[in-house]
Amino acid sequence: KMKEYDVKQCSAVATSAVREAANANILLERIHHATGIDLQLFDGADQARLGYYTIRSVFPSKRAFARQNILLADIGTGVCQISAYRKGFLAFTESVKSGSLRVLDMLPGTLSSFALRDCLTPIVRQSFLEIEHGGMSLASDAIVAMGASARILLRFFPNAKKSTENLLDISASEFFAMRASVATRSIEQMADEFDIAKDMAEAAIPCAIILERLLRISGAKRILIPRISMKYGLLHIFLNELTGKADDFDEQILSVARMTAEKYKCSLEYSSRTVAFAEKLFLKLKRLHGLGSRDLLILKVAAWLHKTGLYLNNQASHKHSYYIILSTEIPGLSYEERRIAALTARYHRKSWPKRQHLEYTALSAGEQSRVLKLSALLRLASYLAETQALPQKLSVSMPDEDTVELDPGLSESALDFELTGKDGLAYLSHVLAVHAEISQE
Repeated sequence: KMKEYDVKQCSAVATSAVREAANANILLERIHHATGIDLQLFDGADQARLGYYTIRSVFPSKRAFARQNILLADIGTGVCQISAYRKGFLAFTESVKSGSLRVLDMLPGTLSSFALRDCLTPIVRQSFLEIEHGGMSLASDAIVAMGASARILLRFFPNAKKSTENLLDISASEFFAMRASVATRSIEQMADEFDIAKDMAEAAIPCAIILERLLRISGAKRILIPRISMKYGLLHIFLNELTGKADDFDEQILSVARMTAEKYKCSLEYSSRTVAFAEKLFLKLKRLHGLGSRDLLILKVAAWLHKTGLYLNNQASHKHSYYIILSTEIPGLSYEERRIAALTARYHRKSWPKRQHLEYTALSAGEQSRVLKLSALLRLASYLAETQALPQKLSVSMPDEDTVELDPGLSESALDFELTGKDGLAYLSHVLAVHAEISQE
């Protein structure tokens, strides 16, 4: 069909079914050889990004989205992606292996529709235990339910059939009433009465149980179900890439970083100052490091999260920060970018990168260079943030090609930095092949 319509550009993605397949790499390679199409493997964080663009498009206004605490549940066949938005900003996202078909596969053989409901309820409850106790608040004003099985549920609400709106608003009491009513019907009766395929009627049962669980643990009073699918979000990203339009998701990436720093009890005042110092150093020294805007984003994520390891232990805290960042789903950052952010945080103190550090040596030469430059900037920024200096007062100049002079703007800050920040100056000097020093005017 693509040849028939003379398609020049396309975007093809695969989600959890392919991602978890034992032969995923072989399948992707065969598809490429057979069609020339490079299938992009989406993880949970990628799906959370698609969800953001999709729900933002169907809300009556951006102000309505920004005024509420929203829990987005993208209920797929294999995975349920849960994303929490606080007043329009993404707080966290987690993948729960409790999709509408996966939970059915956990059941022992064929069951009646009534036994199905009884068996699925404890399975779903168990699946969501970890996210309930994950340390982030799930309290929400409303749940946005996405996915094919969620849209099928609209068939069970008479008023939804008559509505032409793209976003259907269902109260929690209406939802529970629907659950009680549908519970008396067999799968065959549901399929006949609501004019849906039998397999979709069966998938609607675990979807409803998942939403019921989310209503109870979030305290939400409403469920919002968009009529459009995640394809809208994918199309939004694809068109941005084709037209070169700037992606406006960066603020959501930094929101997740900030919320994660708060989760691990980091000082937000210190962390925000580190972010500001890191950004200023990055921009002022751009001629020396040659990094791009994407690298600045990674640096700011690392600056927000470089002290998270202290939550576990102050001994080797920089290593704990590395593991926390690498294990945290950050929508909009690929795994490779998250790894660079983690290593940037890892080297903000103590040892410089060494050959015996396996996580570092496993990188390509280009990635190692990025880690060196970003971690040098972060190390210096973190030392500056520990003084009384203000980011807006910091002056960065190059009197000649081989010298970088930093003036914190306060004599006390310069003295503090002279006592504690020599390692940061030495590391920056080593990485950028210059002589970095503190100056006072």
